[in-house]
Amino acid sequence: MKEKVYSIKGFDCPGCASNAERHLAEQDTIVSARIDFTNSRLYLTYAEEELDIPELLRLIAEVEEDEVTINEDIDEVKSNLQATCTKLHYPALSCTKLH
Repeated sequence: MKEKVYSIKGFDCPGCASNAERHLAEQDTIVSARIDFTNSRLYLTYAEEELDIPELLRLIAEVEEDEVTINEDIDEVKSNLQATCTKLHYPALSCTKLH
């Protein structure tokens, strides 16, 4: 399983986010889905391969008319980059300047 966090914006209300969350969770490739409406985050756990952002937007559009945008979560990107720097032992690369 693979967990992924996205930034998600554009829902008019928590109920709209909840509808999209339920629909995403019904997909065979998604083990669990949670949308944090307040913090604009989408948390997905995939069974195997992750879906790309256009596919996630298409699935949400099946149940919601709100114009939603999804982006890679910058905190997750920073964390992954920091882990890569540490793993590769790049002392000359200033991984601490990612914040």
